[in-house]
Amino acid sequence: MNSADSIAGVGLDTVALIEKHYIKERGLGSEFTVDYLQKQYLDHGKLGMKSDKGGLYPRVQPKVVQLPPVLSPLIARTSWSKTSSSYEDSLF
Repeated sequence: MNSADSIAGVGLDTVALIEKHYIKERGLGSEFTVDYLQKQYLDHGKLGMKSDKGGLYPRVQPKVVQLPPVLSPLIARTSWSKTSSSYEDSLF
């Protein structure tokens, strides 16, 4: 996970709130940080993972993959067994 993923996880609105605090505390300008974030993302409802509109990245829904019937029994037998000492022992 990179820092952009972390930001998307907590929410861009949360990041903006924290940044506003830092800006005020340190007497910094907000033009290239919070103001940009507000105009480009927050004003458009792009809050991160908690928003259907996404945030820094578009929201992507996970895809469900249907296994072919021939693979299902094989995958069911390849789980680790509590009594086996290795992965290979638990294959069959």
